[in-house]
Amino acid sequence: MDMWKIILWILIIILCVLYLIILPIAKRKSIKRQQEQVDQMHNNITVNDSVILVDGIKGTVKKIEDDEVQLLISKNTTITVKLMGIAGTDRKAADGGE
Repeated sequence: MDMWKIILWILIIILCVLYLIILPIAKRKSIKRQQEQVDQMHNNITVNDSVILVDGIKGTVKKIEDDEVQLLISKNTTITVKLMGIAGTDRKAADGGE
């Protein structure tokens, strides 16, 4: 019976090590990969691209400066936002609705 208790404790310790060490390393790699994808998307934004902001506002890029973008969100309404505020591009609008 003592042998099973020892084996059980060894398994519990191995699971704790896996949970506390290996899982955070895997998450860090996933977060880094996701950040690289966002950076690539931000680098590929050009004038006249249709984009969606983090808060859901859609607009068309009119001017790109260092880390700021001017968006036309409706007729005669242009706003300036930080590049990091752009969540993605609206491919359907950019492709003409197809």
